Amino acid sequence: MVVPATTRAHSRLVSPAWKHLVRHDHATRNPVGEVERPAINRDEGSTFAFAKAEARKMLDMPAEDTVAGLRDRAILSVGLQVGLRRAEIAALKVGDLHQNRGYDSLKVMRKGGRRDALAINPQSAARLRAYLEAGRSRRRQRGSDVPAAAAQRQAGCRASAHGPGCD
Repeated sequence: MVVPATTRAHSRLVSPAWKHLVRHDHATRNPVGEVERPAINRDEGSTFAFAKAEARKMLDMPAEDTVAGLRDRAILSVGLQVGLRRAEIAALKVGDLHQNRGYDSLKVMRKGGRRDALAINPQSAARLRAYLEAGRSRRRQRGSDVPAAAAQRQAGCRASAHGPGCD
């Protein structure tokens, strides 16, 4: 059995090639144009959600005693509890975590380059702060926590396994 989404995807990929062939007189008609594409319910996603227990297990899996583990816990929390896309998570900067009218929020670069601010749940904020603090502590131990580094982080340095900011 062919899944409707697969039929739509295949016809969407092949149809422009046939249109090109017809336009340049290499074919007399576009056979894909005659295929009735199945309707897709756009009101409801087809991605299955995790069960609450599965999500909790995944959120708590990374270690809490390493900077990389704290980073992974923060990433999973932002992905699962806030619902950001991978690219949105990857584009987050240290300065994107802020307070908006008393609520923890994230400044997010959305699809299409649109900026947005989203209130986030307290657990996600706590996990982000734990990661940020672990990175600051690690830099202090290495002797590199200077005001210039803080300015760089606020300017948009991204997170790494060594902690947030520029290394």
